[in-house]
This record gives sequence, C-alpha cells and structure tokens, in this order.
Amino acid sequence: MRGTQRDVHGGRKAGRAMRWLRRVAVVGMLGLTAAAAAAAAAPMTACSADRTHSLTLMNEGVMAYRDGNYAGATVKFKEAVEIWPENGQAYYMLGQIYLWKYQQPDQAVTYLQKATEVDKEQADYWYQLGHCQTLLKRPEQAEASLRKAVELKADHAGAWTRLGILAEQRGELTQSAELYGKGITADPRLPEAYVYLGDLYYRNEKYAEAQQVFKNGVENNANNAELHNGLGNTYLATQRQKEAVVEYQEALRLKTPYPSALYNLGMTYYALGDKGRAKTYLEKFNQAANGGDNSARVAAAQARLMEIKEEEDKSQ
Repeated sequence: MRGTQRDVHGGRKAGRAMRWLRRVAVVGMLGLTAAAAAAAAAPMTACSADRTHSLTLMNEGVMAYRDGNYAGATVKFKEAVEIWPENGQAYYMLGQIYLWKYQQPDQAVTYLQKATEVDKEQADYWYQLGHCQTLLKRPEQAEASLRKAVELKADHAGAWTRLGILAEQRGELTQSAELYGKGITADPRLPEAYVYLGDLYYRNEKYAEAQQVFKNGVENNANNAELHNGLGNTYLATQRQKEAVVEYQEALRLKTPYPSALYNLGMTYYALGDKGRAKTYLEKFNQAANGGDNSARVAAAQARLMEIKEEEDKSQ
C-alpha cells in the first residue's frame, strides 16, 4: 500500500501508516454545545427541533467517545443522523469510529462519503475519506479526495503526505519527494512526512539527502523514535557506526518495545565486534518480534546468535 522504511539489514517496518495516522478529529465539546444552544434559542419548528435534538445526541456521542465507550458513541451518532440527516459531524465521527476503532474501512467509507456530501467544505472530512479509500485500494478515488482536502486547506500536511505516498506507489518518485516536502513545509512538526521522504532517499541510496531529512526531522520532532531510527540507518550506511548506535539507543529510549531499533542495534554491535551487546539486543529483538514482516529479520538474528554461541563454545 505504501513505501516503507527498511531497517538497515533487510526487513520492513509494517503498519506505520495505521499507527501514525490515527489523528481522530473529535469535534470540540464547547463548539457543539454552543451550536445546540443556538438552535434551541431559534424559533422552534419541526426542523429546528430535530436539529437541536440531533446536536444534543451529538454531544452525548462525543462524551461517550471520550470515555472510550465506542459502542455507546456509535448509537448516539446514528440516532443523530437519523433525526437530522444534515448532521455532517455525526457522519464524520461514525466514519472515524468504524475506521480507527472497529478497523472496518468498508463501513467507514460510507459514513465519510456522506459527511462530504452534507458538508463539502470540511478539509478533514475529505482527508479521512481519502485515507480510507487508500486502505480500500481505490487510489484514483483517494487521489481525488486528498486533492480536494488541500484545495480547501492548502497547509493540510497530512493530505500532502498521503498524496506523496500515492505518487510513490505509482513509481513517480520525483513527484513523491515534492509532495512529502509540501507536507513538511505545511507542518514541520509532522514526523510522518520526514520519515517517508527520508526513507525514499534512503532506499534509493541517496544517503546524504536522507541523512539531512532525518536530521531536520529530529530537530523539529526530537521525541519521535522512527526519526532517530532512520537517522541511525543513514549513519550506518555511511560507516558512522558509533553515531548510529547513539540514534538507535535514543529510539529505544523513546519507544519500547521497538523491534526495528533492537535489531539494528544488535546487528550494528555485531559488526563492531561487540558480541556481548549484540547478543543482548538480538535476543530482545526475538522476544519483541511478532512474525509477519519480521520473519526475515528473525531468521537473520537467529543466525547471528548461533554464530555467537559457537564462538562462546569454542572459547570455553
């Protein structure tokens, strides 16, 4: 579905998009309460009564969502749109719940499409719809939705970044780099854009460019483990092993467990001849790895551990 950052010794990191893009835009309670109050103050008609009731249910749904009661929130939001079908916020929140909490993009897309039909001027509605369409492998629809998001909000960093991912999937690497760059310009505090751009350069062996991107990312997002791990990869690729170790250790400090950093650190120590530390981190990696995209790295780690054990046996 997207370009992924490799660890320096082979494997791919899976699931970054799903982990990082869970930025659920919950509508502010004060804003909703004010909207409901305004509706209540207006001359009461059947239509305005329905709208007021819908907004009240919307408030209750947001409260349930914030309490972690997603089933209860779903019921409230569905009641809200049934009473007043023009409640775009309720459709949007239903889309968010089905996308991020229930992991059902095929259901989420229906609600997000409805949200954009009811309110065509909300950039975040189009952005989340585009993300959902990407997950459903509908790249043309996703491209159109994300383009609409940046048309409405030119500094929508997330939409620019996802457009970059789509371009990279098409093999349009120059355009992809430009789009990631727009994401960084729109929001220098968004780590995803740096990671995707740095990874793009790294995988194409443009290590100097990748290193600069990751350095810039770390300067603006010092507490992001993926950026430190990526910077460590570029140091290792340019024979700066000790600096790579520092970055991998910082990545582990920020994120535990972090299989990629454990693996990279273990293999780097092995290359440096420090078999004791290599053994420690490779064993920790094997404990943290969960198969899938880690399978090749697990096999490589096991091979190194066997070599270390053989050396230990010979020395006894």
